[in-house]
Amino acid sequence: MSSYTISIPNWHPVRLNMLMTVHHMKAYRLKEADKEVVAWYMSTVPPATTKRRLTLTIVLPPGRRGGDPSAYWKSLEDSLVSCKRLVNDSKEWVELVPVRYERGQAPASIITLEDL
Repeated sequence: MSSYTISIPNWHPVRLNMLMTVHHMKAYRLKEADKEVVAWYMSTVPPATTKRRLTLTIVLPPGRRGGDPSAYWKSLEDSLVSCKRLVNDSKEWVELVPVRYERGQAPASIITLEDL
């Protein structure tokens, strides 16, 4: 079983409530920006051929609150499917681990993919 961990500094996935409350073209641009960031940082991870476990750790700087744990998944999953690091975002192809939160000096996202 292979495991890949990538840390993306100064970035969090766009939260679902943001995607749902802005104009559809703005939501599209936000998701496209996430896809570019994720594809860039995931370039060293091989494309998925099996089901993967996805773990997301959100690093929050002092004084900043995290969003609803389910809010981060939509854009992140779509980005990982787009760059082929997940076969699909259905339950048959991805197992989601509840979002974890940590404190740090600067915001970051730590993404771990494990082949199952």
